[in-house]
Amino acid sequence: MFNIKEISIIFLSSLLVAFAYFLKSWENLAYVLAFMHILIIFLVYLTTQKIAAYYFDAHAETKIWTEKRYWIAEKSYFKFAVPWGFLLSFVFSILSSGIFKWLALTETELKVKKSRVARKHYFYSYTNLTEWNISLICGSAIISLFFLSLIGYFFSGYYPSLVNLSKLCGYFALFNLIPLGNLDGMKIFAGSFKFWFGLVILTVLGLIISVTL
Repeated sequence: MFNIKEISIIFLSSLLVAFAYFLKSWENLAYVLAFMHILIIFLVYLTTQKIAAYYFDAHAETKIWTEKRYWIAEKSYFKFAVPWGFLLSFVFSILSSGIFKWLALTETELKVKKSRVARKHYFYSYTNLTEWNISLICGSAIISLFFLSLIGYFFSGYYPSLVNLSKLCGYFALFNLIPLGNLDGMKIFAGSFKFWFGLVILTVLGLIISVTL
């Protein structure tokens, strides 16, 4: 399901987020647990996207969040794509000594499969993904994190470390709902403001539940 490049991105992203926890506590155990939690979150989040994309006869590929444009003017472009996902995560971790963690590290590229083009009598008669389709694919991953957060909440009495997993799910979802650049949040926002706003409310509710633990 994941290619080598995607596995590398997930692994490096998990290490980078865990690095912030290490700066904050200087405890090896905290680093290992943070790495495991963010790895689980990435796998659930991205696997859900791939399953949702499969439903629409499309393929979802995970990439590092990069941007070439730095301003709204017509020629406001860097000569090369800047990996903002990794860069912001590292810079904020260093400047805040691990207190502030930037969790929007990746973006999703959706490509239509040939099987979608071949279909003529399916419930859609067009071959390109609409903005609403893209919004549903990216939004489904946010919803999966809400349920993962609830699982962490209900089982935290047996496994106290799941408290952090539950909180991290909420923060990760909230960051990935930011309507900026090529982030998933922008794709959801462009497809439907109501759907995006509903996911924001759902994520905030999940965060409120998790922080009360």
